[in-house]
Amino acid sequence: MISRWKAAAWAVIVTVCAPLAARARITFTFDYSLDSTGFFTTNPAAKTALEKAAEVYSDRLVDQLTDITPGNGNTWNTDFTNPATGVAGVKITDLTIPANTLRVYVAGSNLGGALGQGGPGGYGGSGDATFLSKLQYRGQAGAALSTPTDFANWGGSIAFDNTSAWNFSLTGPVAGKNDFLTVATHELAHVLGFGTSPSWRARLTFLSGTGQYVGPFTGPKSVALNGGPVPLETPAAGKNAQHFNFSLMSKVGGVTPQETLMDPDIQTGTRKKVTVLDWAALDDIGWDLAKNGDANADGSVDFNDLVALAQNYNVNDGQRRWAQGDFNYDGNVDFNDLVLLAQNYNTAGVQGAADVPAGSSADFASAWAAARAEVPEPATLGLVALAVVPLLSRRPQIVR
Repeated sequence: MISRWKAAAWAVIVTVCAPLAARARITFTFDYSLDSTGFFTTNPAAKTALEKAAEVYSDRLVDQLTDITPGNGNTWNTDFTNPATGVAGVKITDLTIPANTLRVYVAGSNLGGALGQGGPGGYGGSGDATFLSKLQYRGQAGAALSTPTDFANWGGSIAFDNTSAWNFSLTGPVAGKNDFLTVATHELAHVLGFGTSPSWRARLTFLSGTGQYVGPFTGPKSVALNGGPVPLETPAAGKNAQHFNFSLMSKVGGVTPQETLMDPDIQTGTRKKVTVLDWAALDDIGWDLAKNGDANADGSVDFNDLVALAQNYNVNDGQRRWAQGDFNYDGNVDFNDLVLLAQNYNTAGVQGAADVPAGSSADFASAWAAARAEVPEPATLGLVALAVVPLLSRRPQIVR
């Protein structure tokens, strides 16, 4: 059986902001106060799976988002669809949104066949120029352009169908059930602007006769990775294209071929991860990605990242994450991840940017040995480290 998503574009967007150079993790704050159906109370494992889905993005997104702090004549209100009732126009006044944080309202609802609906929230506000800039663009200068190249706002909302048979397990898919972790990861991408933001629409074609934005998607990194413009779904009348085309394939961490996370559907009893093409599209709409090897997402691939990988090396439980050294998203930390780190060792910057040398990489073998020395087990992988050294001369691809 195939179940389909419908992703609602719940955003109202405006324009202008100043950039910040510092790198920091993006974190998600989930608000369950509107969950009047008790979906998350009845299913506490859904909260755990939702947090796990958020880690996929918070581990890798390194944009610096400014705070939204009302007061001193500055005021604002949200404008989003209630995820429990589907009623638009939820106005909450003068929330404080900390720097590098997105607030997402979640709830269960009868979605009439869709598994999830999500998107960024809109807003209204008044105040001084600095406050309004933070409210509209969160410090992302490209979002202020007439043809936007970036996107960030305060957050948004996601509804999950409360009539579906769900699998909330983190260990893997379950036959006959819809995978909550996959759907949550998919809908969070819509909150981040995939399919729903002005910078997404800027890469589509506007049909003046219908008022629709349609494919293909022409983000430069996605085009380079795909070998040409990326085909999108054919949207229903009056709707914009918000997904990759059905059954579009990519790879997970450059290794495993898989149907993209952001096509419109998922087969019951299966699990999907974020593919390199999904990551490329997020990059194209303005999100900065930590490059392979940057486990702590601080903008540099260095000894601290090597230690994080060493502490998890050869842990093959399928539950490892980027911050622990799983750079190819297979859930394990092994030689393949060490190779990815080695290719970028002692470089700085974000994925897709030109590498900036941060020191000599010739001592990688000794650095790996030192990293292993910080781990309780004996350091027995010197030969592995030496085998990786030749890989340091290879330049990383645009997106993995």
